[in-house]
Amino acid sequence: ALSILANIWLSGWTSDSTAAVDGVQDLKKRNFYLEIYTMLGFGQLVFAVASAVALAFGTILASKYLHASMLSNILRCPMSFFDTTPTGRIINRFGKDVDVLDNTLPFSINNTISMTSIVLGALVVITWSTPIIVVVIFPVGLIYYFVQKVYVATSRQL
Repeated sequence: ALSILANIWLSGWTSDSTAAVDGVQDLKKRNFYLEIYTMLGFGQLVFAVASAVALAFGTILASKYLHASMLSNILRCPMSFFDTTPTGRIINRFGKDVDVLDNTLPFSINNTISMTSIVLGALVVITWSTPIIVVVIFPVGLIYYFVQKVYVATSRQL
């Protein structure tokens, strides 16, 4: 959202015809535009760092919870389970599941959030600049939803 706002701000700054008179810039206006643009840039940085930290802590907590839950369940298994299941398979299962939580899942969550915010931001900007597009967006969204449902159902059968 701040990226879109920064782009809108930059567009307003470049289209401001009163910022320069006879090729000479008004320093007050330039500094005003620059300060706001800088604050928007720092805001983007703060949100990016905050989301990365939140994702890292969430991943650590999820890994700890999963490991504790798996360990609790494995310790409650009957002895016959340990006689028939090799120790290496149990250790690999622990390692693989925790690895997915530590490495694969954070990137998937980050990509999902990023792509969703990019699509929503684009839809907001398009709707703001061309309001009539709303009439087209909803039917296309419904068609997309139903095609996606059919595709997912068919891909599961393969």
